[in-house]
Amino acid sequence: MDELMSVHSARGAAWNRVRLACLERDLSVCQYCGGHATTADHVIPISKGGPSELWNLVAACQPCNARKSDRPILRRFWRDESWFRR
Repeated sequence: MDELMSVHSARGAAWNRVRLACLERDLSVCQYCGGHATTADHVIPISKGGPSELWNLVAACQPCNARKSDRPILRRFWRDESWFRR
């Protein structure tokens, strides 16, 4: 649903800020394959109660984000866990 919201709406603008912060934190590197990331993926999917907050997002390329779908992931499979220590 987030993809359909305008960046000019309050929810859309808030999502855009957190998405850009996620991409910046992860240096636009897909945390699944190491490719160029253009999206932010929810570690704990929204459908499973996960929030749209920075700690619950990782940068992902479109193919990896689509492949993961609404399955949760475990931290040990992420490429870079260093941001947890910040």
